[in-house]
Amino acid sequence: MKKIFTLIVILSALLCFNVNTAQAQTPYVNILYAGDSSWNYSCSVPDTANMFVYGFAPGYQPNDSIQIYVSFGDGTDSTYYVPAPLFTSTYYLDILHIYTIPGVYSAQFITTGPNGSADTLVDNSILVAAQCGDISGQLYLDANNDCIFNTGETPIQNYVTASYNGQNIQYAYSDSLGYYYLSLPAGFSYTIAMPYLNNLNIVCPNSGQYSVSTLPATGIDFSLACYASADLTGNIYGQGFRNNSTTGVWLNAWNKIITCAPPTATVTIDLDPMLTYVSSYAVPISTTATQVVFNAGQLTAYNNYDFGTWLTLLTNINANIGDTLCLTMTIDPIAGDVDPSDNVITVCMPVRNSCDPNEKYESHAGATTTTVAPGTELNYTIMFQNVGNDVAYDINVIDELDANLDLTTLKITGSSHNYAFYQTNNTLKFEFKNINLAAASVNEPMSHGFVSYTIEPKSTVALGTSILNTAEIFFDFNAPIVTNTVENIINITTGLKDNNGKAQLNLYPNPADNYFVVATGSTSTAVLTIYDITGRNMVTQLEVMNQQKVNTENLSSGMYFVTLVIEGNTYTAKLSIK
Repeated sequence: MKKIFTLIVILSALLCFNVNTAQAQTPYVNILYAGDSSWNYSCSVPDTANMFVYGFAPGYQPNDSIQIYVSFGDGTDSTYYVPAPLFTSTYYLDILHIYTIPGVYSAQFITTGPNGSADTLVDNSILVAAQCGDISGQLYLDANNDCIFNTGETPIQNYVTASYNGQNIQYAYSDSLGYYYLSLPAGFSYTIAMPYLNNLNIVCPNSGQYSVSTLPATGIDFSLACYASADLTGNIYGQGFRNNSTTGVWLNAWNKIITCAPPTATVTIDLDPMLTYVSSYAVPISTTATQVVFNAGQLTAYNNYDFGTWLTLLTNINANIGDTLCLTMTIDPIAGDVDPSDNVITVCMPVRNSCDPNEKYESHAGATTTTVAPGTELNYTIMFQNVGNDVAYDINVIDELDANLDLTTLKITGSSHNYAFYQTNNTLKFEFKNINLAAASVNEPMSHGFVSYTIEPKSTVALGTSILNTAEIFFDFNAPIVTNTVENIINITTGLKDNNGKAQLNLYPNPADNYFVVATGSTSTAVLTIYDITGRNMVTQLEVMNQQKVNTENLSSGMYFVTLVIEGNTYTAKLSIK
């Protein structure tokens, strides 16, 4: 009966607000996720379903309660009450229910707030059986397209899903020999498919999927076509650096296409002068004061586990908070690569005093807010750490994408551990089943994890549009941890370049409304002056710091010139006020 949902949590961009804000709005309830949340089928009767109800209920008073009514579909029902949420506006409830007769059950969930606001959700695919049956097969590159795994052909590691009535209920990840195994309730018909082909083509079966109704079933194989060329790339993930302390960053390198005969790759990391190599999981083939080189082997598949390592670096004591330190990764060979432009990746991260171990990070905005040009690819990373006192067995990351993002451009670019990925409309779910993440108090380096993806704004997004992103992280069955909210404002950033091509003055949003932000790229205090188009001085010698807001409510609509004197240099930029 237990299964994995593809109906997943729909979050709000307004997850983090204070009590006063919550009380000021009209209260309402919304069910975001409900149903059988267990992971493995026991296939015995009686069988216990672990129901999980998760919802959104902003605006209620501290002493209010949310009523949750559940009709289990077997003639029984129950009513539960949970306290109205205050700070995150989300509520949840775990429910155990025993089914005594095999069959397919439809459970109905109704939540009601004290003001009568209600919402309903139905899970119509709770499977109960007296016994299980196995489904197994192999994934491999079919070099001669004969639909037979021949000597010398390459096994593939990838996901296979089993769905019932259109809903994914279980997944499996094939092993190093390409074999996968599923265990499902007998007596039902399933569709077995490979949902994440990653530039592969299925040779057999012709339809791309199987329909299996008799268990056990063996030989449910997928033969796949590969390519002669390679397209190597990678990425670097981290939360920034800390003065005079060691910091961990994660490196991944992979092949964007399935290659029949991939070249042996090397990964070279060029370090910022303020960083020193300390250690890594993978053993480098060479290290210098400014460079670390790894043998990445043959990167055979679009799979960020082809090569990955945790790199520990020491930040120089002279690094200042607010400085930006950069790492450059080069994946060779570049010659003959399908797209050599993505073989070299530079990632810059700030020097910070401290950071939340469970954090949302975007490469342009960091953990806060910035302005990006229309069409800019956004690179999000969700980082998590087990700061509890015991192993975290399962971790789920739920991420609701902003409606202004183009789902067709979504690319998952990296992760620290194996995961299963599900998408329902704008909601992403990353399931780290059996991650067994160590507690930080026991093994700090092994207590970290992350998942990263890129996506682009829609081409129709208007200038000034704010794109928000917040994630929730579930450690086992604990309450969700809500990350910070990252904001990217779509606008045309005005800036001037110095002789080295480095931006020294950026103003955003531009056009501005009630304020704009001054970005100098420096920790020094600057002097800012604003003139109108006639040369009249409107704001005189205002002292500002990097990323400081400047109020424009007293300025009329129109065009202005902003000058900035910093470190003995003067810069001028145009500013438009709406």
